[in-house]
Amino acid sequence: MSTHAPGPWIALPEAFLHQTRIMNENRETVAVVPVWTDGTENEHIIEAAPDMLKALQTIERIVLDDYTIEETINGKAILLQIRNAVAAAEGRG
Repeated sequence: MSTHAPGPWIALPEAFLHQTRIMNENRETVAVVPVWTDGTENEHIIEAAPDMLKALQTIERIVLDDYTIEETINGKAILLQIRNAVAAAEGRG
């Protein structure tokens, strides 16, 4: 299994190249995203990805610790969505 580049990530717009470079705190390139509009929507969501993954992992642990949530139909559906999102972020889904 490959691992993702840990956050925090920062977005560095390179307007003259019509792209945004996403870099980690060591200034290593994580991704280069083509931008043909103002692109800020993509920059923000990609930059936030490590934090969103961490939040999902925390929520998953909370749901697993609260058996009453996991046992409800909604709880099972939420847990499945969380697990699928985390698996996709970690390259397993």
